[in-house]
Amino acid sequence: FIISYMPWIGAGAGLLLSGMMAVSSNVSGVMGAVGATLLLFSLGWLLKRMFSYPHIFTEPRTVRSLVSEVEVSGVRPIPCVMEGEIIGRGIPGLFWSEDLVLQDDGGYIIMDYRQPLRILEILFGWVRAEKLVGKRVRAYGWYRRTARPYFELRRLEFEDGSTVTSYIYPVMQFFIYMGIALGAVILGLAALM
Repeated sequence: FIISYMPWIGAGAGLLLSGMMAVSSNVSGVMGAVGATLLLFSLGWLLKRMFSYPHIFTEPRTVRSLVSEVEVSGVRPIPCVMEGEIIGRGIPGLFWSEDLVLQDDGGYIIMDYRQPLRILEILFGWVRAEKLVGKRVRAYGWYRRTARPYFELRRLEFEDGSTVTSYIYPVMQFFIYMGIALGAVILGLAALM
């Protein structure tokens, strides 16, 4: 629960901190509040992402071994590598469905393919997803369980050496770092005023 709301906890702490700074020093009220809130929100977001997106994809797993895991959620994933065959789309019959279904010896699971812009997902589903059905792959990502178990895809590697990569993780990291930098600059400027 705490990890899920870490960005908002950081934002609340930023508002509290800016209020204390405004009372005890010469920090500009509104500018200090914006800087501190943005900085601590972004730091909370970074902590949440570090917990929710561990990047150690060395453990090979099967669908059966993942589904039997109990301590898994949308916040607490299992980073792993899976090998199998793409047998279809996440939503059968939907010609722009970007999600894929991976089958191995232990079962099958939906692979959630995400990009920073929804239009990129739709284009992938429309133009490329159907061509991947029937291919053997190695999938890197995070096994999660919310209302249903699924595998959040970071990268797919094919036997011919080609790859499909989800760029939502690095784009979100960029925004987090920009928020931290911008919050620190605004807070610094507020302290100088």
